Amino acid sequence: MTSKEIAHTLLRIYEKRNYSREVIDIFLDTISSHRLLHLLPNILVHITRYEQRNRGRSVCTITIIEPLSKKIHSEIRNRLNVPDSVPLVEVLDTRIIGGFNAKYNYQEFDATMVKTLAQLKNHLQQQV
Repeated sequence: MTSKEIAHTLLRIYEKRNYSREVIDIFLDTISSHRLLHLLPNILVHITRYEQRNRGRSVCTITIIEPLSKKIHSEIRNRLNVPDSVPLVEVLDTRIIGGFNAKYNYQEFDATMVKTLAQLKNHLQQQV
């Protein structure tokens, strides 16, 4: 089961007004017992995107390995022209060795270690 599928299930329960504290407890117990807690940040991103789409607003998603500073948030907003009214949603992804990847309105700011190393490799190969 993917984070997107889980998010859609939660949204369907919410839309049908078929939720209670018991349903939430069962959901959390299920996520925990199936060792899917690591999906919760991505589930939140999918739910946030859904809500933003329905409200006519957008969201800036930042894939990270560790939380970013306010200075980096400001740099991302400037680079991608993200208004202050648009939320920055950080998503933890252990596949990112370092840095971050921000996406907003079909724009991307890739400052991951993988991209940096690839650029360095290309530069060194051109020097040979």
